[in-house]
Amino acid sequence: PSSAEYSPEEGFVLYFDFVVGLPIRVQKQVQIVYGFYQGGNPRTAPKSLPMVDVEPQGTESQRAVMALQRQFAKVPANTSFKVILELQGVQPATKDRGPRTHPIAWTSLALFASESTLNRGMWRVP
Repeated sequence: PSSAEYSPEEGFVLYFDFVVGLPIRVQKQVQIVYGFYQGGNPRTAPKSLPMVDVEPQGTESQRAVMALQRQFAKVPANTSFKVILELQGVQPATKDRGPRTHPIAWTSLALFASESTLNRGMWRVP
């Protein structure tokens, strides 16, 4: 990641490209749920990205192509501000219930390197 001057009015964009290496047990779809935190306190309610289909990646794993982005404007720069992302598997709805989700992986990313510098670049989440 690299750093650049940050404008709270313009904000920033998060891009969600793809997920690779998903276990075979993951069924038909996945989604990312995210929330913003300052320290340990939530600043937003959790939000989810649209569900995307899972496709085979060889014989022992799967992948999901998301190709999504979200703009976040008027976010004050603060070194304790972070985004928490959770990848969820989605079990399809049945006639008796709606879809069900289960956690696959999660991570926390610091958004700011200083009070005026946004952490930017391509991030690979383990």
